[in-house]
Amino acid sequence: MRTLVVFFSVAVFSCACVADEARCRALAEAAGLINPIAVERAIAFLEQTYPDRYDAKSARAALTAYRENEQFVKAITPASPASELARAERLVNGVRAALLANPLLDADRIVYVRRILGGDARDKRELDWGSLSANFRTHPATRKNNWTSEIVELSDLRGAKKERVVKRFEGPLIRDLKLTFDATAVTYTGVDANNRFAVYSLPLSGNGEPVTISPKAYPDIDWFDGVLLPDGRYVMLSTAGYQGLPCENGSQQIAQIYLVDPSAKTNMVRQLTFEQDSDYTPSNQSMSG
Repeated sequence: MRTLVVFFSVAVFSCACVADEARCRALAEAAGLINPIAVERAIAFLEQTYPDRYDAKSARAALTAYRENEQFVKAITPASPASELARAERLVNGVRAALLANPLLDADRIVYVRRILGGDARDKRELDWGSLSANFRTHPATRKNNWTSEIVELSDLRGAKKERVVKRFEGPLIRDLKLTFDATAVTYTGVDANNRFAVYSLPLSGNGEPVTISPKAYPDIDWFDGVLLPDGRYVMLSTAGYQGLPCENGSQQIAQIYLVDPSAKTNMVRQLTFEQDSDYTPSNQSMSG
């Protein structure tokens, strides 16, 4: 399951529609998110990437119609007839449909982590949302606690959108979400009782509790960014090598790749890489040809 993120520049304008204030407010918000140049680039990318699956001609027609009537959309007032409001909504929805026609969204569901930051999230920086401040650092350089996060399932992607909170977390940092092959569960990075990062599995049904996948016998080691393999074992990153980053005089821990079998029969841990610097973001990709 893959996710497309599209960024728009935001233009703010006022619109007071007494007849249907909620619709008018939604129209203003939606139109304010449309950057025609960015949309044109997205259409060009989708046309090149999915020439047999993406209708670029219809998408460009919708964008052209919006561009030609952009000022009309932004000029809706309380005195505007209902027919004009409806026309403006159709123009905005045409651009929305052009972007949502991305073939990546043919999937029926998307699962993601939502971080609830409070205040103006657009003013936050990397460490404020649980990311890393530099690409040579690893998870132990981030704050582990005092977060509010949710694992959320989003469906009806091109319709009214339906959100279902699979699980809400108060306290630990939650990140590195990975979907299992049968789409019934996710693995993610959380924080264990020793205040160390650990890898967990959580069923998407919402009926089960998280299960710890990473080894539990090492209270001074972080485990994170786990990936399920087809044979039931996991690949994940860990600070088990007890190494420090040379360019920071050893003050920052580095991570290397480990193979972990959490089954009761083996409970095996094997180090796969031996590096001077950290490894990052293991993934499991299908290979063809």
